[in-house]
Amino acid sequence: MSEEQGAFQDVTAKSIRVLVSGLEQRLDAALKDMSKTNWSTFDMVGEESSYVRSIHLTVHPFVCKVRELIPSSYFRSFCDKFALLFISTYYKALIGLKKISEMGTQQLLLDVYSIKTLLLKLPVLEAEKKTVASSRLKTNTNLSGGSTIAPAMYTKMINKEFRKLEVRLHIVYNILSYIIHIDWHLTNAHHSLLGHAQIGRQPQGDAC
Repeated sequence: MSEEQGAFQDVTAKSIRVLVSGLEQRLDAALKDMSKTNWSTFDMVGEESSYVRSIHLTVHPFVCKVRELIPSSYFRSFCDKFALLFISTYYKALIGLKKISEMGTQQLLLDVYSIKTLLLKLPVLEAEKKTVASSRLKTNTNLSGGSTIAPAMYTKMINKEFRKLEVRLHIVYNILSYIIHIDWHLTNAHHSLLGHAQIGRQPQGDAC
């Protein structure tokens, strides 16, 4: 019996790895788009980037389908493994970006927040679809009896992993802001010196 249980667990673990790998591969195109984006030319922050919308549109239906097909305990394992794998992949893609402007950094911070929000909802994406929408009834349960709040340990894990991304981007943003600030002062000082030099060179009247 123990051998059968072990074999079953091995098959289950392998199946979850296949699902995780399958979803990650579907996100390769979105991450390539992010890497190809010229973040040094950004001069304003808008809505989430197109690659982020692509990630949302890919992850949501895939995760909801997986939730329908496997038991809740295995689904939780799938969410844990996919979230950790994707965060690691996303982090590597971020640190691989060569040139980023101040506004580009702000845009990436917005994108990171959007992706973090998506991953925080992974365990309850399907639950959200089934939540009873009523202004008179506010509850944290859905029609199937499942919770619409992600497990606390999962939420803690996601927040901890994303903190690394956010801290790195904040450091880049602060450095760029400092450089721009110094450059502004140096430019003003240069213009001021030029002005004084021009005044000093004004021609004087002929000596009597």
